[in-house]
Amino acid sequence: ALSGRDYGPMLKAEYRARTTGKVFADGATPLSGGSELKVLEGVPQKTVNMVVPIAVLVVVSIFGMWWTGGGTSAESFTAAISDADAMTALLWGAMFAVIVAIIMYKVQGIGTLADMMDAFVDGAKMMLLANLILLSAWSIGSVCSEMGTAPYVVEAVKGVISPLLLPMVIFLICNLISFATGTSWGTMAITMPIAIPLALALGVPLPLGISAVLTGSVMGDHCSPISDTTIMSSMFSGSDHIDHVKTQIPYAFTASGVAVLAYLAAGSGMSVALVLPLGIVLVGILLYLFSAISAKSAGISLPLAESKIEEAKEV
Repeated sequence: ALSGRDYGPMLKAEYRARTTGKVFADGATPLSGGSELKVLEGVPQKTVNMVVPIAVLVVVSIFGMWWTGGGTSAESFTAAISDADAMTALLWGAMFAVIVAIIMYKVQGIGTLADMMDAFVDGAKMMLLANLILLSAWSIGSVCSEMGTAPYVVEAVKGVISPLLLPMVIFLICNLISFATGTSWGTMAITMPIAIPLALALGVPLPLGISAVLTGSVMGDHCSPISDTTIMSSMFSGSDHIDHVKTQIPYAFTASGVAVLAYLAAGSGMSVALVLPLGIVLVGILLYLFSAISAKSAGISLPLAESKIEEAKEV
C-alpha cells in the first residue's frame, strides 16, 4: 500500500478510481450500498446515537453466547463461548440494538416510527443479496462436506509423499480444500489430524507441518468466492463480489507461489531462519516486477501514490 504499486485487476481498479472517481467498474453489482438510506433533514448528527446501539449489539451478543453455551452451568466463560449458539446470540444482539435505537430516537424526537421502520426495511434490503450469496456458499460447503471432498483429497495423495515434498503438498492440499469448501477452520480440523502423524512418521519438523496446514487453509479461504469472510468483505465494503475476488487472487497467488518455494526449501533442510527473510525479499521483488509489467501493458505510470489523484466519487 505504501509503495503505491499494484498489478493485475487491482491496478486497473485503483487507476480508474484515482483518475476518474469511478469506484465501481461498469456493470458492477455492489453487495451493499448506502444509496437507499436517506438522512432526515434538520436532525443533529450525534455520535452517541451510533455508539450506544452498537455497544448494545456487542454486549448482548456476548451475553447471549455465554448464556446459550451453558451460562452459569458451564465450566468457564471460554467453555461457554465455545459451545454457544452464535446465530441465536447475534439475533438477540441485533434485536436489542434495534429496540434501543428506536427508543433513543423517539426520546430525542428524531423522526416518526414510520421513518424508523422504513430505515429498518431499507437496511434489510441492502443485505439481501449478500445473505443469499452467503446462504449459497454455506450450501455448497455442506455439499462438499457430505460428499467427503476433503478426506478424499487427503487420502488420494498421502501414500505418495516424500519428506522433501510433504510440507509443500500439505500446503497445496489445504489450499485446494479450503478454496473448494470456503472454510479455513474446517480445513484445519480435517487435515491437522493427518498432517501431524505424517510429519512425525517421515521425520519432518512438526512446526513446519503445522504451519503448512494453517497457511494453506487461510490462503484458500481468502481466495474462495464462497468463503463467508470473502463475502462479508465484499458486503461491508460495498464492492462487487466477483470484482473483489478477482482483484485479490493475483496477490494471494503470488504469496502462495513464494510459500511453495519456501516449503520446498524448508523441506530440503534449509533453516527456517533463512527461508523466511528470503521469502519476504522475493515477495517484494515480485511486487515491483509484476506491477511494472502490468503498468506497461496498461499504459499506466507508477507509482500511483505520486500520480495526480482526483477526488473519488461513487457513481
